[in-house]
Amino acid sequence: MIFKSLGRKDKSFSQLYDYMKKGTAFEDLDLTFSHNIFSKERDDILREFDSNAQFLKARKNGNYFYHDILSISRNENSVDKAYQKSALLDLANTYIKNRAGDCLVYGFIHDEKDNNLHIHLMISANEYQKTNRFRLEKKDFQKAKEVTERKCLTDYKELKQDKLINKDKTYKNDKEKLVEDFEYNCSYASSKGELIELMAFDGYEYYLRGNTDGFLILETKKKHRLKTLGIKD
Repeated sequence: MIFKSLGRKDKSFSQLYDYMKKGTAFEDLDLTFSHNIFSKERDDILREFDSNAQFLKARKNGNYFYHDILSISRNENSVDKAYQKSALLDLANTYIKNRAGDCLVYGFIHDEKDNNLHIHLMISANEYQKTNRFRLEKKDFQKAKEVTERKCLTDYKELKQDKLINKDKTYKNDKEKLVEDFEYNCSYASSKGELIELMAFDGYEYYLRGNTDGFLILETKKKHRLKTLGIKD
């Protein structure tokens, strides 16, 4: 399975909802994913997301929701589409229970690709009526993916999926891990100060020398300038 999570820093709930629905085949419109959502119609669903977002403390560049994608590959001898879609909805349920159990979630299945089937999920940044943004620790996010993939490989062997999530992931070098940790924490941080705090939790110390900034890896005492890491602006 493939997992992706993208942060959204504005209240464009309707834009993502319409995008998710537009990419859904007519026969799949009833195969929606709903978690902690009581409404069935578009405007009412969006109203629930917007109302819940009103509880969030104002914070510059803070995320208002996440756009997550779960994907399974399709093999030449894959089982029929109805089974694949039923399995994907069940896997999405396992993922959300471990990734954002108390958040609002709504999603649609996309079936336009021959080589994969995927589901788009809109996830509130805060748990139901909570004022703080919900942040899943990196190890817990990894666990949510591992649990979901394990269920896929165990309960849905007919899907013939490859194991992609490696609990004991190895890196080519310290720089590769730094880049991954930096990009992951950027998806949660709402300010430079918060990003520095999150990186410190993962074992990095921020430094600024003249106009050059970067991070020191505390374990190895190696410094890496941000401009040399190849990270997108």
